[in-house]
Amino acid sequence: MVVNYMGDGVLAAFGLPAAEADDAARALIAVERLRASVAAWLSDLPSAAKDRLDFRIGAHFGPVVISRLGSPTHQQITVSGDTVNVASRLLEVAKQQNCRVVVTEDLFAAASGAIRFEDIDATNYAALTVPIRGRTSSLQIRIRR
Repeated sequence: MVVNYMGDGVLAAFGLPAAEADDAARALIAVERLRASVAAWLSDLPSAAKDRLDFRIGAHFGPVVISRLGSPTHQQITVSGDTVNVASRLLEVAKQQNCRVVVTEDLFAAASGAIRFEDIDATNYAALTVPIRGRTSSLQIRIRR
């Protein structure tokens, strides 16, 4: 579910309106398909545009707080909490690591039982441990350029 558009970014959540056993796997597959799709689109652009555009994806797995905001006539759903904050911070890590995709080891672990390996090749992801702004301990992640 796309929860929010933020400028040129999107906040999406899996497991809404009801959690499913394969939410993490579907999220990881969506990350990989989005990466492949946008990379292919960028490669078809003229050089002048190709050199000015790029993208980053950050994905994390964990509990969120779901809220309904607004008036009785206009409402929206939003998610918040540490999981959302970490996913956002992963975009900073992607910039620092000069890569396009950063996902947490938590997401890979949660997806491992349900993942279809024809959709995800884990060998394309390098494991790292990095500090995350706003957290006291480092986080295990995987990056893909």
